[in-house]
Amino acid sequence: MCIRDSPGGGQHFFFALGDGSSLAFFWFKDARRATPGVSAPSVQQMLEQGKHPSAHGSMNHVAFNVPEDKLAPYRKRIKSANVGYVSPVVYHADTETGYCHDRTDPSVSWVSVYFFGPDGELLELTCQTKDFSNLERREHVVHTPKRALWREW
Repeated sequence: MCIRDSPGGGQHFFFALGDGSSLAFFWFKDARRATPGVSAPSVQQMLEQGKHPSAHGSMNHVAFNVPEDKLAPYRKRIKSANVGYVSPVVYHADTETGYCHDRTDPSVSWVSVYFFGPDGELLELTCQTKDFSNLERREHVVHTPKRALWREW
C-alpha cells in the first residue's frame, strides 16, 4: 500500500493488485459522511430487500476475481477479521431471480461473497464459472441495455 497526501489535507491510498495495477481510494478531510443507499449500497436494504442500488455517479462495488477454491477460505478469513456483514456464498445464475441455491446447478455463472470495507464501500470476491467467450452478446445479455443520458453526436 502506498499513501500520498493531497492538497487540502486529503489522502490517496493505492493498493497493489499483484499484476502491476492498483486500486486507489481517496479520503478527504472535509468530505460529507457516506449515505448508505445513496453513495454506496446499504447493508439494511441488502438484508431486507435483497437489493443493493446506489446513486448514479457513485461507486456501487468493486469486484475482485479469485480462484473458486480460494473463495471459502477468503470468506472465512474476512469473517474472522470482524469486518461486519459478510454474505453467504452467492450463486449467480441464469434464472428469473438471478440466483440459485446449489453450486452444481448448470445455470450458475458466477460465485461470489460480498462484504463492506471500513468506509462502507461494498466489495466482492468472485469467480466466473461459466465461459461466455464463445457466445454472441445477444445470447447472454438478457435485458435491453439502457441508453446513455447524453445524446449521440
